[in-house]
Amino acid sequence: MKKIILFILTLTFSIQCFAKNGFAHISGNIADLKDNDIVRLTVSKYGSPAFDFDTTSYFCRVVHHSFHFTVGTSNTPLQLEMNFRDNSFPPGTSAGFFNVYQKLNIRNGLIEDGDNVFITSSAGGLVFSGMGAAKFKVSQYLNQAYLSRSNDGLPSSTKSYFEYCDAFAEKSLHYLNSVKGELSHPVFVLLQARALAFFYGKGFGSYFVNWRDSSRTKVLDNLNSYQPHLPMVNPDKFNREDLLQYADSYAASLISRYTFDSCYVNNRPFIVKDCYKYIVNHYQGALRERLVTDLLYKNRKATEDISGNINDALTYVHNPDFIAVLQKVKANHIVGAPACNFSLPDPQGNLHSLDEYKGKIILVDFWFTGCGNCIRVAPYLARIEKNFSGKPVVFLSINFADKKAEWMESLKSGKYSSEYATNLFSNVNGLSYSEPVIKYYNVDGGPTLIMIDKNGKLMNNVVDPRIDNGKDITDKINTALTAN
Repeated sequence: MKKIILFILTLTFSIQCFAKNGFAHISGNIADLKDNDIVRLTVSKYGSPAFDFDTTSYFCRVVHHSFHFTVGTSNTPLQLEMNFRDNSFPPGTSAGFFNVYQKLNIRNGLIEDGDNVFITSSAGGLVFSGMGAAKFKVSQYLNQAYLSRSNDGLPSSTKSYFEYCDAFAEKSLHYLNSVKGELSHPVFVLLQARALAFFYGKGFGSYFVNWRDSSRTKVLDNLNSYQPHLPMVNPDKFNREDLLQYADSYAASLISRYTFDSCYVNNRPFIVKDCYKYIVNHYQGALRERLVTDLLYKNRKATEDISGNINDALTYVHNPDFIAVLQKVKANHIVGAPACNFSLPDPQGNLHSLDEYKGKIILVDFWFTGCGNCIRVAPYLARIEKNFSGKPVVFLSINFADKKAEWMESLKSGKYSSEYATNLFSNVNGLSYSEPVIKYYNVDGGPTLIMIDKNGKLMNNVVDPRIDNGKDITDKINTALTAN
């Protein structure tokens, strides 16, 4: 979970988040920045997905165009992003990070023990100097080179896009070899992995969101003469690198490659258990641990029962961080796990807890104001709620992330909830995503739907009612009502 600390009266602060092998410094003086503009620095060990223990964001106000961070480092490179926000946006809002300063943002950076990087700007963009600056220059070069691509997303362009990704990966690997002497071995490996991700991931499946037969046929026809050219890396040797457990885009690309080759091409649905089996049979060591952890964490809300896969993974995963992730998914998302107890207020201020609904089936809907999907799913839930009115079924509509006044106004609009639901508010203490019930279920967006049986145990994850007009939820409730 992201922890946010805002220092208003100082330019320097420490990040106390990882093993203190040492420190690194990042500072800068950028003429475009004004007093009280905000710089956000985000560091993580594993990148994406953002495991709730891993990613920490800090904010610093600009004084005289300048900012400074002192970062506690790890024994491996940390992934870094830096964003700049105009001071016209109040603290606590994220919209300001998508403004005129967006061109200054640093993505996919890496930082190591002893780095002392100074950042300035010129007409050509950001300029890096000092100890460790080389890795920033390389990351920016790779980002800018890829972002210059042309991708219209049409099936008829798939072949040219695939070929572009292959060429970009090969060009990036040649470039990395040319600057290898300026980079540490860990940084070189992680940047290699990032380049290879474009070969294996082909843009992480951006072409394959629409699996309709007509568009799928056009994509595959367009790829009929496509011949992938593997970049100049021995995959068997490379995949034995322990450092790949920190390579987020590489892990994502390998799962994306499986999804395309085994599912999309063969017109088969993506099944977590099948992908898990493929990973176990084709990868070893630290990379396999990262792959299965990513797979099971990202699919913790899948309608499949993946408890068997989690139990199997825990027999060979050695990374203590990954073990903690898998154990939490097992405890908080798997069928039969105890549901999180809570004490949350309704609009009248009356507190409600899970215990008061013992003996009843519970469907929980987590939502927030401005969530388009939350609005779109609400009519489907309302019909289900009406059908079970008067039966031992409870529908809890829990708001998170909003301020109380905003929540109350949203309830009045009638867009997010129905008369058949009990409306509760989880952001009582202003902690939003850090509220216990939100953290317990790793709620990272809306709508998030969770079903609980009569004994207070988690049931299998439900299908979004927009997909099947509520059939899965209805069937699960009816089955649970007749269960002992």
